[in-house]
Amino acid sequence: EEIRNLLGIYCEVMDAGDFEGLGALFEHGAITDDRGRPIASGAEEISGLWNAMVRRYDGSPQTRHLVSGPIIHVEGDVATCRSNFLVTQKPPKGELRLIASGRYREAPCLAAGEAVEAGGTPSALLDPAS
Repeated sequence: EEIRNLLGIYCEVMDAGDFEGLGALFEHGAITDDRGRPIASGAEEISGLWNAMVRRYDGSPQTRHLVSGPIIHVEGDVATCRSNFLVTQKPPKGELRLIASGRYREAPCLAAGEAVEAGGTPSALLDPAS
């Protein structure tokens, strides 16, 4: 249940544009590419990455992150999760549109009972400018 809650909190902080909160979730983790190479790690780098990448309208990205089909695997005191995602956006003067979709690959979520949101790697993205 903690892992499902972590996925929900991730969606909430992203949709609120709370990238400092996102960084806190990733404090002990990293965002990697599809080959496992680090893009950003730790709270400061991850907050900075999303602050630089995401356009906001009056402080909000006007998005809704939807995560589905979490597959959770627990082995000892480490749990991993993979899931699907869709991100929609409704800018103030625009239409509702799908801006991203893909799959989060194996991502460690818990280690010795401590939440670790790490390695959430989108496998497919749509161009948000389209």
